[in-house]
Formats: sequence, structure tokens, C-alpha cells
Amino acid sequence: MQKANRVAYELGNGATPGDLCVCHYCDNPLCCNPNHLWLGTNQENTADRQAKGRQSRGDSHVSRLRPEVMRRGEVHGMAKLTEAQAAEILTRGLKGEAPASIAADFPVSRHMVGRIVSRKNWKHLEVAA
Repeated sequence: MQKANRVAYELGNGATPGDLCVCHYCDNPLCCNPNHLWLGTNQENTADRQAKGRQSRGDSHVSRLRPEVMRRGEVHGMAKLTEAQAAEILTRGLKGEAPASIAADFPVSRHMVGRIVSRKNWKHLEVAA
């Protein structure tokens, strides 16, 4: 299986994209017009996105516009902890317990414990300090 824009580029230009990204002049991800497509590295594609102001962040990011669609906490597909476990980690960490000691009681690393305590992960949790 291949993405439609990659097949369109190959059919229209006769060249195989290989490891390069198929980028859009028209900025329409659904576009398959070979005249609207160009090849670039991931870095070039990212620079193009930023130069055209198509990178969501701040108040225009989906997490701010539609927070209800964000899969956070234990409903996230990669979660190894329940909300209660993450809250316990946060509470113990805020009380000064060492991350290695906390991590020994849960299926996560001490690095992840540090990320929870510093509010880089599970930032939506509300616990009394």
C-alpha cells in the first residue's frame, strides 16, 4: 500500500520518490495533481510547513481548540498507568520521594516518574500538594 500522492507523483513525473517526502505546493494533503507535488527531505517539508504558517501551536493547537478530542491519561493507547497510579506517583514525588523508589512500585522508569512529577506527562491531573 502507498499513499495516493506518492503514486500520483510517480505516475505524473516518472520518478520514484524513494525515501523523500512528497510535498504539496498547494498545501492540500488530499491533492493528487502531479503538478502540485514536489520531492523534499523531511527537514525541507518541515521548513516549508513552518514558513507557510501551517504548524499548529499555542491557542490554535487542537488541544486548546478541541480538548475533548485529546486522548489523555489512561485512555491514551500507550498508557501504562491508571489515573490513580499517576496521581499516586505525582503525590509521592511532590512529597520528595526519590524517583527510583517510586518507579520500583510501578511499571514505568524513574525517568517517567520524573516527567510526571515535573508535569511534562499527565499534566491534566489535579492533586493536592
